[in-house]
Amino acid sequence: MIRSDKFGKIDKILRKVNGNNIPFGGKQIIVFGDLFQLPPIAKPQELKYLSDTFGGIHFFNSNSYRQNNFKFIELSVNHRQEGDLRFFEILNRMREGVNTEDDIRELNKRNSFNQNELRRVITLFPTKALAEEKNKNELNKIESKEYSYQAKIIFNITNNQTPNLESIFPISSTLKLKLGALVMMVANDVDKRWVNGTLGIVSYISQSMIKVKIDGYEYEVHKKEFTSQEAIYKNGEIHYQDVLQVTQYPLVLAYAITIHKSQGMTYQKVACDISNCFSAGQAYVALSRCSSLDGLYLLEKLSNNSTIQVDPNVRDFYLNLIN
Repeated sequence: MIRSDKFGKIDKILRKVNGNNIPFGGKQIIVFGDLFQLPPIAKPQELKYLSDTFGGIHFFNSNSYRQNNFKFIELSVNHRQEGDLRFFEILNRMREGVNTEDDIRELNKRNSFNQNELRRVITLFPTKALAEEKNKNELNKIESKEYSYQAKIIFNITNNQTPNLESIFPISSTLKLKLGALVMMVANDVDKRWVNGTLGIVSYISQSMIKVKIDGYEYEVHKKEFTSQEAIYKNGEIHYQDVLQVTQYPLVLAYAITIHKSQGMTYQKVACDISNCFSAGQAYVALSRCSSLDGLYLLEKLSNNSTIQVDPNVRDFYLNLIN
């Protein structure tokens, strides 16, 4: 997800920090990831700038990549879907945008299910608005007292501004919960009881305490500090300055999250709405979060391959590498 301009800046900074003009300051660079997943984030004007200046948004469009001899290694062992070869092969074809009619029929079989099965299954949506609506509706179905927990700003370098906390941190600025609500942890636990992305159920709740049951064990969850930093380059060195710090419970409602937020996570069961995907790789990322086809719930049927978008520049880059 590194943009072409930022990849070039990494090269430039490393040259300055190391005091030479060798690519990346003479440091060995390992570039790791899957370009067929979600693309780098850029606003419309940024997209135009990146296209005009570099010829594209991806890291491989930068001179820092093109002018250096990167070696390509493709990892071939699948771990997430290792127990479901059929699903793995469907996803691989989806990743490259070459799904067959049989693939579409096989996926559409996962559109037939009892709605009650989704009560404790996380749903992935392409937009934040759809995810928030689902979370609100599911919380309203719980007939118990609702509690609200406000995130507290403890440090803000721009005191005259009101930051949008949810766009900076993975938290809810106003967290609303009820007993029995499905939640997701959004930070790793120092005692290793859970990790970012772990699902649980609120098992006890009051205005001063929250307990969550995870895999049969109940844990008290404490508020956590979240800090945003910015890099400062001065006198040949890079320093990081804290610009914003807040405290909030490290969990959010998890009946639904965005596909973007799900990237990197793995679920035994997951429901997906990919009918309104607007970005290349979104459909592939959503479906590939699930470890098996039997654990997948498709909210809307796929009529054809039109929902499954693949960036042609990424596909060309990948095919050139493997050939």
